[in-house]
Amino acid sequence: MTPTGAVQNSKITQMLAPITLITGGSRGIGLALADRFALAGNDLLLVARDADSLAKTRQHLLARHVDRRILTLACDVTGQDATELIAAKVESEGFYVDILVNNVALWSYEPIVTLTATDIPRLIGANITQGITLVHRFLPGMVSRRHGYILNVGSLAGAFPAAGSALYSSSKAFLATLTLALQRETADTGVSVSLLLPGVVATDFTQAGVISNQGRSNILFKLVAIEPAAVAQAAYLGLMTKQGVIVPGLAAQALRVALMMVPASFAAWLYAAVSPWLFGVPTPKASINHTAPDVVSVPVGE
Repeated sequence: MTPTGAVQNSKITQMLAPITLITGGSRGIGLALADRFALAGNDLLLVARDADSLAKTRQHLLARHVDRRILTLACDVTGQDATELIAAKVESEGFYVDILVNNVALWSYEPIVTLTATDIPRLIGANITQGITLVHRFLPGMVSRRHGYILNVGSLAGAFPAAGSALYSSSKAFLATLTLALQRETADTGVSVSLLLPGVVATDFTQAGVISNQGRSNILFKLVAIEPAAVAQAAYLGLMTKQGVIVPGLAAQALRVALMMVPASFAAWLYAAVSPWLFGVPTPKASINHTAPDVVSVPVGE
């Protein structure tokens, strides 16, 4: 960038205010992150598909953080024009993105053979493409200002092959690799990029039908599950202290270390054996007629 361009960007920035952009910010981890960032004094733009859910979330956050501006945008982040819609919203409200939180994701708990032709690009769009396009859109401004934060919400599921969630786990593995590469690309730019790797989180999966009531009540789930607020606290502190990888909770930290020490094939076998006890539903498998019981595909953070 030329000196003239840098000066022009500096003047524009002085006219705008910083904002934290959180995708999938209406529930679960996204809602907890929104609450934590607002508590720290950040104005927010929350993006999710469900306008009613966003409106309720906004009222909830305004009641808790009366001095903050809470903006919302009902938008399908997998849409072709989603990134520019978000950018236009940010600029029209007089802000620039200082903190980007890529949280939205879809979790498919079914074998690949049962997915439809639209399921696959939709999941990849939510879990991979939207994060890349938002980084591509807002990172240049952060670099020119020599300040900014990016938090990519991954999952420990990306650390091993998860039968029944093959597309989800592989998408999270991609996100982890992308984030670690971005850390090197943004070194010495003033921009900090962090990867959040939560394990099992006690979100609203029960209401969505992913984790059965039996699964949520068993001892294993209670031992390893962590509350969204605890994830958000660890994420915020880790991001602000520029931790490259953030793993909330002792159970998740121990699991990550263990996964580094065993072959991927063993980790895949172990997940297939343990997941029915953890989630309370059988591990989906491909069948000759390409159907599977208990097929569930729901948003993790929308």
